[in-house]
Amino acid sequence: MLTPIAELSDKDAQMNAWGLGWTALDTDSGAYLFQTTGRTTTLPKYILILPSKTPSERRSLFYDRNFDLPNGRKIVRARTDEEAIKAANERLTTMLAQQAAAREAQP
Repeated sequence: MLTPIAELSDKDAQMNAWGLGWTALDTDSGAYLFQTTGRTTTLPKYILILPSKTPSERRSLFYDRNFDLPNGRKIVRARTDEEAIKAANERLTTMLAQQAAAREAQP
């Protein structure tokens, strides 16, 4: 579940995430949410990234952020960070299920 950066208990993780411009972070799966800086004609655009490896597999939350296309990235549009985190959490559950199914299908 995505947690706003300000609510993270680990201060080092909090500072790293702020430095990378992330809005929210899931410490279990390594998923993160950030707002794009480009122009938009509708609602602001947030991008949810689910790395292909968990933090324990890659030994860090902040390095080796490779993800699988198209299943590792989803777009969320929302007016506020809170709305974006809520919508991204709903999408994250389906992304995690798809990732688990793909891992089971591999020989």
